[in-house]
Amino acid sequence: MYHFQINSGLDLYNDSTPVMTNISPWFNPVLKLKYAHLCDGIFHIALKNGNKKSAIFESEDGQCTIELTLKEAKNNFAIFASMSYSADGYPLKPTHLSPMCGFGFDFDLNSQGNMADMFMGCTFWQRPKIIESLSELKPRTQALFYENELGQNLLFTTCHNAFKTEIFPNESRASLKAHSNCILDKCKDECILIGGHSDSVYSLSEQVCAYGLKVMKKKGKLRKDKEYPEVFEYLGWCSWDAFHMDVTEDLMLKKASEFKQKDIPVKWAIFDDMWAEVKNNNLDTFHQRELYSWEADPQRFPGGLKRAIEKLKEEYQLKIGIWHPINGYWHGIDPGGELAKNEKELLEYTVARDSYEPRLAPSFDKRKSDIYFTKQYRFYKNCGADFIKADNQGNTENLSYLKYDISTATKSLHSAVEGATKKFFDKALINCMGMPIENYWNRGDTNVNRFSGDFQPENRQWFANHLLQCSFNSLCQGALYTGDWDMWWSDDGQAKKNSVIRSLSGGPIYLSDELGRSIRDVIMPTVLSDGRILRADDPAVPTADCIYTDCTKEKKAFKIFNKIGEGVALAAFNIHENEEEVTATVDPLELCGMKKGEFALYDWFADTLTVIEEGFEIKLKNYDDFKLYIIIPIIHGKAVIGLKEKYLSPATVRNTKEGTVCLDDGTLCVISKKPIEGFAPMGMGIYQKKVTKGELINL
Repeated sequence: MYHFQINSGLDLYNDSTPVMTNISPWFNPVLKLKYAHLCDGIFHIALKNGNKKSAIFESEDGQCTIELTLKEAKNNFAIFASMSYSADGYPLKPTHLSPMCGFGFDFDLNSQGNMADMFMGCTFWQRPKIIESLSELKPRTQALFYENELGQNLLFTTCHNAFKTEIFPNESRASLKAHSNCILDKCKDECILIGGHSDSVYSLSEQVCAYGLKVMKKKGKLRKDKEYPEVFEYLGWCSWDAFHMDVTEDLMLKKASEFKQKDIPVKWAIFDDMWAEVKNNNLDTFHQRELYSWEADPQRFPGGLKRAIEKLKEEYQLKIGIWHPINGYWHGIDPGGELAKNEKELLEYTVARDSYEPRLAPSFDKRKSDIYFTKQYRFYKNCGADFIKADNQGNTENLSYLKYDISTATKSLHSAVEGATKKFFDKALINCMGMPIENYWNRGDTNVNRFSGDFQPENRQWFANHLLQCSFNSLCQGALYTGDWDMWWSDDGQAKKNSVIRSLSGGPIYLSDELGRSIRDVIMPTVLSDGRILRADDPAVPTADCIYTDCTKEKKAFKIFNKIGEGVALAAFNIHENEEEVTATVDPLELCGMKKGEFALYDWFADTLTVIEEGFEIKLKNYDDFKLYIIIPIIHGKAVIGLKEKYLSPATVRNTKEGTVCLDDGTLCVISKKPIEGFAPMGMGIYQKKVTKGELINL
């Protein structure tokens, strides 16, 4: 049971095991707007009294009071804060708390060994870092995995009623900082930290986040309880890395024609950045441009958005997604444009925190926001669109600075976007550039969220960083969302590696090949012939021996895996910073959650199938050396590998009462201790047969 304990100060224990020690609250009455992100006016306050569930701290002059309250259930805990600050009677004191660093507490952590630090590397993307001590914490940490006597542990920051929290380094300690993004000097029952422990690191995020949703009374659901949009069960394509700023109706049609000619079963396409009407746009300045109207650019789409979509649907039977930033365009909405004129009452000026430039954007007032996005998505629906990609979500804090508290603004945004998506597109939405903690906790029930920064073609080092980012984000944020591992090219130097990890990802698979450059043979192992992707059961995550190991520095292969029924798919990569040879052990018992047994091991790229009972060693020479294994328990003398032509071969068959149904044409491979009628023996209990789509096999 978690409880507070008063020693020399305030500590958090689980029974007799310390969890957090020397908890020291502070407040920050600093209002220097230009430097509001700096915490240079922090005042620590003393413990007044406390018990197992509550502790009250008060400044000597009575100016600030902070009460920390503990809630706990089973293996989880939540710390709530009630705080008030007043400068009445102190003319030389700052009037208000800092909007960017209002209050919080410093603490020590009972951890053993390395920790996995999940931090915001920029405004939009969460990244991992393996650290040895709290002094190595990255600023803006949102979650922290670590080990101690309790087993596997996780701290998770929050965005509750009005404040959000993040963890920062503080010399050899850590500092939890809460801020509202506006002028608030009080809060009541504000959840500022949640945490928990488990025997398994893989159950931690779901366990802790389920508790967080409950105690914060959030409307969101766990990923496993959300609908996955049907459109994303199929192969897609995105215009961005193919055409960038030059996307046109003609180029979209030419790319669709290429897929048809090459028999590549792409079933949906996204009109990405720069399809819309934005004046005076070019590559150097597009982040400073503003949206003129919801319509497509008249020069590049002369028949408008509706005609372009109609042609793609009629000629190539594609589903179409529309990309847009949540604030209009990157710099907002053009004050002299049609949109500003027609929707004036639904817009408002904000002063961006990062630049102090005024921007016109959709209002964060809930009623106005609901109306605005309903109108916008109705327009897209009337043009024939099938789904939405809503970008720039992490910029909510910047755009609502000093006008709305961060929780209110973010809840308003996501409620409006998700409500309109549900109304017109059956929840088919890709959330993008939205990994800050306020986005994480305040979406309702949409499922898909981008887990990585932008795809970088022809970049070997980028791939290593991308692999780490996506797999650790899946471990951390996969509790609530299915990760979108972004678009990829089928013809660059990392194409096969990118296709493998997207097959394992558990999320959407979509390309961004330039015109004429799509390679069918690279793409088809990821999908069935009708374009349906072969999707694993969960988000792909690092193996247990890689979670607390920095595989960019240690000579150890980095491995990710995902479940497919009773078996797993595992991929291993060399991501060493100096590209030195690395080694690793693959343990089928651990991966499949079994204490003993036999397994069929299929080495996909070597096309070899063996029977194993224990772990084995692998070596990878350089970045270009990687492995994909399918591991299936042998039960009752059989293990169905599936169609060998596909990366996730076990997903190519479906078991029914009548027998095993093959979902595509290909080579069905089975390990059996007894001969199988109609199958060719390949030695060592291996049997194969050429099958056709829909064929029923009695195994």
